[in-house]
Amino acid sequence: MTEFKADVLPWAIRYIKEGQLPVPIPLGKKGPILKGWQNLRLTAETAPQYFNGEPSNIGNILGVNGLIDIDLDCPEARALAKEFLPSTGCIFGRKGSPRSHWIYVASPAPKTQQWAEPYDKTLHTDNDKLMLVELRSTGAQTVFPPSVHPSGEPIRFDEDGEPAVVEGAVLTREVSRLAAACLLVRYWPSKGVRHTWALALAGGLLRGGWREEEATRFMHAVVTVAMSEDTDLHVAAVRDTAKKLAADEQDPHVTGWPKLSELLGARVVKAVRAWCVGEEAAPNGNSDVMRELNAIHAVVMIGGKCAVLTETKKKHETTITFSRAADFKMRYMNRSISVGKHQMDIATYWLKHPTRRQYRTVVFAPEGCAPDEYNLWRGFAVEEREGDCSKFLAHLEENIAAGNTAHYQWLLAWMASLVQHPAALPGTSVVMRGKEGTGKGVMAHGFGGLFGQHYIPLTQKRHLVGNFNAHLRETTLVFVDEAFWAHDRQAEGVLKGLISEKEHMIEQKGYDPIKVANYTHYIISSNHDWVVPAGRSARRWFVLDVGDKHIQDAAYFSAIEMQMKNGGSEALLYYLKHYAIGDVDLRNPPKTDAMREQKDHSMTPVQRFWKNCLMRGSNSGKEWHEWKTSVECELLHEWYCEEAGILGVRHRADETELGTQLKKLVPGLRKVRRWVTMMVMNYERKYRRYTWEFPDLDTCRRGFDTVMNCEYDWTVEEDPTIPT
Repeated sequence: MTEFKADVLPWAIRYIKEGQLPVPIPLGKKGPILKGWQNLRLTAETAPQYFNGEPSNIGNILGVNGLIDIDLDCPEARALAKEFLPSTGCIFGRKGSPRSHWIYVASPAPKTQQWAEPYDKTLHTDNDKLMLVELRSTGAQTVFPPSVHPSGEPIRFDEDGEPAVVEGAVLTREVSRLAAACLLVRYWPSKGVRHTWALALAGGLLRGGWREEEATRFMHAVVTVAMSEDTDLHVAAVRDTAKKLAADEQDPHVTGWPKLSELLGARVVKAVRAWCVGEEAAPNGNSDVMRELNAIHAVVMIGGKCAVLTETKKKHETTITFSRAADFKMRYMNRSISVGKHQMDIATYWLKHPTRRQYRTVVFAPEGCAPDEYNLWRGFAVEEREGDCSKFLAHLEENIAAGNTAHYQWLLAWMASLVQHPAALPGTSVVMRGKEGTGKGVMAHGFGGLFGQHYIPLTQKRHLVGNFNAHLRETTLVFVDEAFWAHDRQAEGVLKGLISEKEHMIEQKGYDPIKVANYTHYIISSNHDWVVPAGRSARRWFVLDVGDKHIQDAAYFSAIEMQMKNGGSEALLYYLKHYAIGDVDLRNPPKTDAMREQKDHSMTPVQRFWKNCLMRGSNSGKEWHEWKTSVECELLHEWYCEEAGILGVRHRADETELGTQLKKLVPGLRKVRRWVTMMVMNYERKYRRYTWEFPDLDTCRRGFDTVMNCEYDWTVEEDPTIPT
């Protein structure tokens, strides 16, 4: 147990790391006085501003991130809680009210609700004393340990673990039933009528749509806490009533709510009935239908259209599909239920029911979402655990990074960032260039396996840059394996946007395109020399030449895959989650020789021409090492056209376009009109010509390096042999 005198700041930081939203509260108080506390979103860096070492209480904002507090306000609720509430690892209270707060994470988070004992306002003035249980959610906060209750008692954890994750509708239903049980215990009837009471309660529950097992559990909880001497007899009343109703649903000997009202009073029974089955009794079995369909279906909005979402679970994956209402009804058309005097198919009944599961929109949000949003994020496919993934890491260093330590460390930082902050987009992509059988796929699949259904490999360009791309809506990692052609200018723009833009358009067939947050990271692999388009200022690509030390080494790669299947994936997740990224700049990858080659392949004809001039050290013809500070514009253009023709360039820049592009490549380039001396018919003639005024060769080379954002080796080996 932790006393309130302990510094509250470490607790605030702990709660922040657990995904909660702490708020400061004055010591000994139950509510914050900070204006606008509902919108307070503290981080580990800003928490000290609010928790500065002064004695204070600490609360957590509820509902926003699904955090729910079930506040058990009466002794009956605390005694009955374990019979109704789902098990959770987070429970706290104080000495005078132990285990009075049960904490959950609900999806979707239900609204804040209160269940109080019905009372006559002329007789009672303090409703707080009649409160049974509260479901505290959106718009509320709860004081957490280590705080001090207004009574002066320290608030302490009874179970200091993780809150259980539950479905919001299920939690609301169980709390409502708990409240009803509290009333029945509080108004426990006197001897002589208790069996009649049990039969009436059983009839009301069973005719209200409860299954026999549910009613039996409810009855057992109530009579046990009420300390009845005839527990077995009262529980047997449920079994006996169920048999009578099975034989004749209208059996006059089966009583229900009216009889219970005679015993306990109409005001009490009205509340019990409302909290258990609603104001009107539902046909037997309809509650089961709602539970069944709510478990796998939900109504959602997609791009302005309403659809029915269906979850299909297979092993560790949950596949999501969307159907129109007509198709959903067709699926369940052969199943119907009684609604009053009429029959209705269960799909229509579910669609019309006020408690159907529904969401305002569908999102993919690894950092969490609002209660009325359906989150496609399912977390990692494995649980992190210390272990051995040395073979996989060795493959990254020795082969993928080809033994370059700096490249290996940047690659690890990129991977660790995706694991530690899946909602952060660095705007860079890993590109692997190498021969077949060098382990590019082993790297991608080994890393991608950590993300389960949020990882997909693509081998077709249309799946990457095509119109219908709904498969990208819930991905954090995409492996593009030979699915992209760098010379495709249209696809180039789409791919660059996918890598660096914070949002992207998702289009599902039959639905309008919608804009969603982009959390997708890309690993690109190819056997070709030119893999990605890399312009002069390109910074998106971290291009690696994969080593071929273990090319086609089946035993080597089998050992890696075997280790990953036997705890290696869990160990890799643990390693990356705890990897110190430090000050690695993930938006600016190291400049590799492979990246420089991508830029060479991506050059425009003018850029390629000028690079060749700089490499030869000549700007006045094909001769080497003939650099002039003044060259006629017309002659330079003729030389450019000649070289472009040799390279097979169809569209050749005219003299104006050539000058425009050269000005971007050459620092201080000037166009000047000057007198030029020319020999015509053995006579010197002077003409006015436009010329380009160039800096010296070294300046031009350094300028080209700067513009292309890479460093070229301009040295040329000279052959000292003098020809004879």
